[in-house]
Amino acid sequence: MYTGRMTFSLYILMCSFTLDVCDGPYLIKQDFKDFRNCSLYGYRESEKVLKEFNVEDMNKNQYYTKFYCKENESI
Repeated sequence: MYTGRMTFSLYILMCSFTLDVCDGPYLIKQDFKDFRNCSLYGYRESEKVLKEFNVEDMNKNQYYTKFYCKENESI
């Protein structure tokens, strides 16, 4: 098992099912100590972002998020 210090970055894409498009990815400016913390934060952050849309726009454009956690390269 790798015991070196690695961190992960979170990237979120904003998507619309009806428009068939995704914007991003947008980097969340925070490093995470492991994949698990990054992933759990991604779900929480996705919920926050989606709650910013009003109900009509959300339903009309069927917005959703995609996200991924990418391991940062060691120096």
